[in-house]
Amino acid sequence: MNEIKLSQDDFLRRVAAHKMTILQDCGVYRHIIFSRPDDGVYHFGLTTFPGHLVITGDCGCYVFRRLHDMFEFFRCNRLSINPWYWAEKMEAHSDDIRIYSAPKIKETLTNNFEVWLEDCDEEEKENAREEFREKILSHCDDEADFNLLGYIELECGYLIDPRELDAYDFDNGFLFCLYAIVWGIQQYDQREATRKGVEK
Repeated sequence: MNEIKLSQDDFLRRVAAHKMTILQDCGVYRHIIFSRPDDGVYHFGLTTFPGHLVITGDCGCYVFRRLHDMFEFFRCNRLSINPWYWAEKMEAHSDDIRIYSAPKIKETLTNNFEVWLEDCDEEEKENAREEFREKILSHCDDEADFNLLGYIELECGYLIDPRELDAYDFDNGFLFCLYAIVWGIQQYDQREATRKGVEK
């Protein structure tokens, strides 16, 4: 279960000791490894060839296709990612990119319910919240239990089919790999800039 979404800071902590090893660098044909010198935790590799970028490692394997040089597609000055758009450019993957998220669906359901409650008096609100917690929220901790829910009408008149809402979020392994692609390209670009500076 994806309880806490991987943040940029989480990613940076995990790769703080990573070193880059270039195994191949010939135009758009690249094979670059990023890992800690002492172990392989959170290691990853970037491989590019015309029109494709493949990332492999501890957090999965994903293949993307968009531009002739995929470093151009993912290159960014900041360490920012676009999971929705980039997922559309993915051709293959080893793991699910979206997984059931109890925190996400609970937050969505609660926010929708609280908006509906705005016109109720305080006593009605408390009774409705108790029924809402019992008949809906209590079924959200487990994906199988959640999927058994159907169209629900509470005594207060609230109507909903929770399954119509998006109960899924991006998997942390997928998010790690997206950050890794952008960060890895940044490391490669910094090396290239330094190398060219030295050659001048």
